[in-house]
Amino acid sequence: MTEHYAVQIAQIIQAYALHEKPKVLLTGGGAYHAYFIERLHHQLQGNWQQFEASNELIEFKEALIFGFLGVLRLRGESNCLASVTHASRDSSGGTIFG
Repeated sequence: MTEHYAVQIAQIIQAYALHEKPKVLLTGGGAYHAYFIERLHHQLQGNWQQFEASNELIEFKEALIFGFLGVLRLRGESNCLASVTHASRDSSGGTIFG
């Protein structure tokens, strides 16, 4: 999965890069994943510059995203899209306790 993420994200960065060496801000849990960053670097052939994000920003984004996924689940809306995952249909992941 890590390699898949690195490939997919590298393709998007390359498609939208306005400069020869795009500047990328890594946030969320992936920003702490040294192997993912190594694989992204490989996929981009070293042709990128990483902006350093504070731990506060990294953790805020992670919490915000998971909170949003939880709200979608509570509302019975899809929080996992087939267009992103290539699954046969959209779905709503997660379990509600309480």
